[in-house]
Amino acid sequence: LLSRKADYALLILSFLHQRQAGGTARAIAERFGLSRPFVANILKELCQNGFVASQRGVKGGYTLARPAAEVTVGALLGAID
Repeated sequence: LLSRKADYALLILSFLHQRQAGGTARAIAERFGLSRPFVANILKELCQNGFVASQRGVKGGYTLARPAAEVTVGALLGAID
C-alpha cells in the first residue's frame, strides 16, 4: 500500500503533467482539498529529488523537471518514502 505522502506526490505529479504551465502549492492544495504546508513539503521533496522544478517570483510555481514518461513509480516511492 502507498503511504499518504506517496499517494499525494502522485496526485501532484499528475496535476503538473496535465498543466504544462505548472502550478502553485496553493492551487494544488485547493484542487485536492489538502493543507498548503503539506503540499509545499511534498513539493520541496520532489524538487530535491529532481522530479519537479521550482521558480520563484510573481510568475513562479512548479513544473515537471523531466517528462512524465521518464518517471517511474519505483523511483518516486524510493525518493518520497
